[in-house]
Amino acid sequence: MLIRVRLLSNNHLFVYINQRYNLWLFSGLSLYMILFIGDSPFNLELALRQFLFLIIANLSLRLFDDLRQWKFDLHKPNRIYTNPKNLKSLYGYLWLLIVLGLWLASLLNWHAFFIFSAFLLLNLIIYNGLLNVGKIHTLLPLLKYPILLLLLLISKTNNQAFGVVELCAITSFFLAFIRVESEQDNNFIFNTNQTQVLKILSFILLLFDSLCPTVLVLFFVLCGFSLLIYKIYQKRSSYYYLLILLSFKIIIKYYVV
Repeated sequence: MLIRVRLLSNNHLFVYINQRYNLWLFSGLSLYMILFIGDSPFNLELALRQFLFLIIANLSLRLFDDLRQWKFDLHKPNRIYTNPKNLKSLYGYLWLLIVLGLWLASLLNWHAFFIFSAFLLLNLIIYNGLLNVGKIHTLLPLLKYPILLLLLLISKTNNQAFGVVELCAITSFFLAFIRVESEQDNNFIFNTNQTQVLKILSFILLLFDSLCPTVLVLFFVLCGFSLLIYKIYQKRSSYYYLLILLSFKIIIKYYVV
């Protein structure tokens, strides 16, 4: 048993996950994405397949980003991927994770498989072209979110049409995470003053689902509350903002007539 624990502690992927992939945090993120893009009736079996796919997809894309940006992180402590000796091993694990992610995407449906495959190729091209352009490298890890949400949408079994409402929801999510990243990362391409409008816009985009008086009142109350919380808690307000935005999305979708 002790030997097995030591082998795990020396495994590069295990060390990487321990350093860079908080399973609780990314499990919460995966659940958040499913709820944000969810629809009724709730399908537990589909949600579980979506959850497993998101866990592996987020892990593989985070590892890909870290391996491509390892030179930018040389000054940061406790980063196994900044040691050139570990890169070959981690790239091997990356390929395994990509294969696993593609297999899980195929379990959603074949549309998800082909779109995820195309995104992986496109993502590689984007990194090759833009990685060393200014601070754009800080924005690149966020490009996965619109695609992952799109995959969740097309994996539904009720053949829901993809329209303006769904596009606005995906854009709202993407803008929200740009805002959060600007609050959490001082080196981000945009600062908090530049992204303040994105917080308001992320709420506005959800109004395309409904414009009844109740929704408009909720918009002003919840959007104003999220702005107030930032003034009080600053960086710690990010999670409150995301929860408020999700609450607004769910209320509009399920409870407002």
